[in-house]
Amino acid sequence: FRGFTPAALALLLLLVAMPLVLLTGYLLPRWLVQPRAELLRRVVGPVLRPVARLLRVILPARPAPGAGELRAVWRESASAGLRSDDDLLKVAGVMTFAERPVREVMTPRTDVVAVAESDTLEDISAVFGQSGYSRMPVYRGNLDEIVGMLHAFDLFRLRPGDQLPIRPVATAPAGRPCGEVLLDMQRERRHLAVVLDEFGGTLGIVTLEDLLEALVGEIFDEFGEEGAAGPPAGPEVLETDGATSLAELSDRFETRFPTVRTSTAGGLLTELAGRIPQAGERFLIGEIEFEVLQSTPTRVERVLVRRGSLQPVVLVPSTAAEEV
Repeated sequence: FRGFTPAALALLLLLVAMPLVLLTGYLLPRWLVQPRAELLRRVVGPVLRPVARLLRVILPARPAPGAGELRAVWRESASAGLRSDDDLLKVAGVMTFAERPVREVMTPRTDVVAVAESDTLEDISAVFGQSGYSRMPVYRGNLDEIVGMLHAFDLFRLRPGDQLPIRPVATAPAGRPCGEVLLDMQRERRHLAVVLDEFGGTLGIVTLEDLLEALVGEIFDEFGEEGAAGPPAGPEVLETDGATSLAELSDRFETRFPTVRTSTAGGLLTELAGRIPQAGERFLIGEIEFEVLQSTPTRVERVLVRRGSLQPVVLVPSTAAEEV
């Protein structure tokens, strides 16, 4: 290549070598292997499996870094000037969302609006119209056997007697992290997932919209910004949903709560009080006061959490049990 300048050599490499690599390393193997993929799998699989097992013994997989480790790395990057504080806050919000159990963002079973597989088209249309939802789970017998979901737009193409165009749904254990559930739903092209309890029953449902709202909410929470719908709240005061996790409140208020069988603020108040608290009731747990803003006969929906008590409240004794 005498006589070629560095710029000419670079251009030659781009025009000749890159297409050659693309052809021999990507396109040609695909053309040769794809039509015979099943045959090659049967031939090569038995040979490679022992090699893979041996490599797993020799090179044990390292555990993935946790959120704490990643946050520490990003803080060091920010202090070194490699990343801005805003970048750190965004990443911290994403990691918080990714590790959050899906049960904390799901619609609980008691609030699920669904239709039966045996319902008539007229009945199903009425439920869609009354609920205002665009998607709805379909069950067979009861909510423990959700067979799929319906989209409101699908009903316009149906006539009485037509079979329902039921779309498949995903499933997820209640403790599965939101990040994994979101990736699974995107990969499987599912808009709705059924959240299962430890016995395989329906605990609730979660949609892609629920997960994306939770993701955006975590990012904004890291910036300390409040949503437009909520009242002003300082670092020591928070209005939140009854389904907010105790772990999140523990982090925010830097405190610990008594160990209970539930993991939410509403569940904590219900279990310690021995009943469903009513709107207006207030409870002091340690140094944290909970005021019930809204409740139904079955659950606490909204609470106001603050540090310290402004007025006489119901005192909930601390337990000697392990705290969370």
